[in-house]
Amino acid sequence: MSVGLPANVVPIKNVPQFNDLVQTYKGKVLIFDLWSETCVPCKMFAPIYEEAQKRWGTEYIFAKVNVDEVPGVAQALGVVGVPTLLFVRDGIELYRNAGALRKSQFDTLLQAIKARLEQQSKNDSQLYS
Repeated sequence: MSVGLPANVVPIKNVPQFNDLVQTYKGKVLIFDLWSETCVPCKMFAPIYEEAQKRWGTEYIFAKVNVDEVPGVAQALGVVGVPTLLFVRDGIELYRNAGALRKSQFDTLLQAIKARLEQQSKNDSQLYS
């Protein structure tokens, strides 16, 4: 059974929901924006993240974790500062970025991760041909 991708950014409200999201979307890349209500750079990055989800929502699953409301996720992931972006696939961290990004930087990162994964997939398929 195939699970459709979320239509919007998924707000993570507890640790079990975080774990369920990772399990539900095996093989897909999830991007977690860990943020805080008191963090000015987090608030500046929020609309960039939301807009990226609208453009990249067929490639990635976007989720937000308010570290003040769900500190267990940040602690489990070893996140000590916000904003932090985590790219995760199959429960494995692919990439971590600490600090807010400008729109152009985030777009470049999304394109680079996609290209890297496509190249990796191509290399994997060549092993079996």
